[in-house]
Amino acid sequence: MINKIEENVKILLKDIFKNGDTIISYRNSGTPEIKTPLFIRNKNDIDFLTIDNFNVNNLSVYLSKFEQGEIGLAKNNGRIIITAKPCDAKSIIQMISDEQIDKERIVLVVYECDGVIDLKKLSRLTGELRQVDANEEYVNFTKLNGETGKINLNSVLLDKCLEGNCGLPYFYNYYFVGNEKSFKERIIKRSKPHKLIIQTLKDKKELKQIVENEISKCIRCNACRNICPACFCSDRCVFDKPKLPVELLEKDVSLTENVLFHLIRFYHVFPNCTGCGECERVCPQGIKLNIFYKYINEIISTEFGFTPGSTDSARQPLLSYRLGEDLV
Repeated sequence: MINKIEENVKILLKDIFKNGDTIISYRNSGTPEIKTPLFIRNKNDIDFLTIDNFNVNNLSVYLSKFEQGEIGLAKNNGRIIITAKPCDAKSIIQMISDEQIDKERIVLVVYECDGVIDLKKLSRLTGELRQVDANEEYVNFTKLNGETGKINLNSVLLDKCLEGNCGLPYFYNYYFVGNEKSFKERIIKRSKPHKLIIQTLKDKKELKQIVENEISKCIRCNACRNICPACFCSDRCVFDKPKLPVELLEKDVSLTENVLFHLIRFYHVFPNCTGCGECERVCPQGIKLNIFYKYINEIISTEFGFTPGSTDSARQPLLSYRLGEDLV
């Protein structure tokens, strides 16, 4: 199935590619389980791309960098064709809704995905690998010492893949590669029952301790900020170039300064957060950043019936006002 999806993605891209276009996708690296972003400007290079369970990066972050001229794509006058997992497509749809990217220049190719492998989980179970591949049920691997084996795919998937964050966005203007009906059926079958998030299980004192324990680990490396497709201020970031004649943060990484950093970033990001989990994935300290965003997004979904990335036409409820709506 995975090989067929990759083959069909390549066929589609070769069909729709025009001179001047740029394709953003994935390619193999020197390490078997790690894929790296691939930028294609030549039709012949489409054969280098790869689609599998190790395509972990949310490539949508490159679209905002392109719009702001941070990468060479800005020099291209053609279209940007981007391949995306369904969960990552939501980030792109939300960026369109927020008018952060020009949807007339974006060609979105969404492909059927059976989940993305969490490399940390895989490493804990297998150690260093010489070779690895996956199918719809198992991950087959060969260790450095030549020992072979296989483990159940679901046991090493990212948590978001098991929580039903794979629904397709409501957006007419994209290509879908795969069987949409069977894909939706597999999502339902694979997803675990919804579990209560930690904010609903702990009292305020316990929560405060949990938050302080997590945030105290932060070294303010900015990995979460730089990887986040919803954090699109880039070189205009208030932490780098504050408008005030004083610096917002001290250089030290004390708990107080770390809390201030994450609070400001949280209020900036959460209305746009689609739960892609990239901030938590790249954090070198392993901070459980997703627990903050999941909680507030559940509240917004309950109170306003809005889910970020579900459609390109709905404005964020906390950034818009409808006549007759009660003021908070």
